[in-house]
Amino acid sequence: MYIPKHFSNQDLAFVHNLIAENAFGLLMSPVGNQDGAPEFSHIPMIIVDDGTEYGCIIGHVAKANPHWKSFDSKAPAFAVFSGPHAYVSPNWYVSKAMVPTWNYAAVHVYGAPQAIHDDVRAEEILRQLIAAFEHDGTGNWSMDQLPDGHLSRKLKGIVAFDMPITGYEIKVKMSQNRGADDVAGIVSALKQSDHQSDQATAEMMQQLSTG
Repeated sequence: MYIPKHFSNQDLAFVHNLIAENAFGLLMSPVGNQDGAPEFSHIPMIIVDDGTEYGCIIGHVAKANPHWKSFDSKAPAFAVFSGPHAYVSPNWYVSKAMVPTWNYAAVHVYGAPQAIHDDVRAEEILRQLIAAFEHDGTGNWSMDQLPDGHLSRKLKGIVAFDMPITGYEIKVKMSQNRGADDVAGIVSALKQSDHQSDQATAEMMQQLSTG
């Protein structure tokens, strides 16, 4: 990923928070299928603490999805997570002779996924995923509410995986290369938008500008 110095970020806590808030990502294996072509899966994934520096990505795919066949703990893969993003109009700058651009945040997480064939561990991963997304507003659903035998049947239709993180790249392009007046103009305009991503972009811009 091309990352100019203005937009580089090495704050691991920032990375983890961005992924937690934007957990629906793209898992890509450069050489995944029998033809040697890449495999892509759009799935929710989260980071869990496994005692290592970067942590571990966990998730699952449908067993009918051949992508999992490359999850051998050796074949490289990476997960892409996109954070807030928004179009930026030249009309919002104080500076003159500006052009349109797009502000955004993105994280690439690298590792080698390993398929989980143990039902106990697979169930644990499902519980971790559900706990990350269930809350009071959703009713705090739990797998314990399933009828007897239903979970074991469902486990047969998926392949859970974990991917110890070996590295990551993060790009946060939020007008850090612009003056305070230009940033304030963009933030003000985005806050007036009806689009949630525009408002989230404005919030991240403010956080970065105030440190």
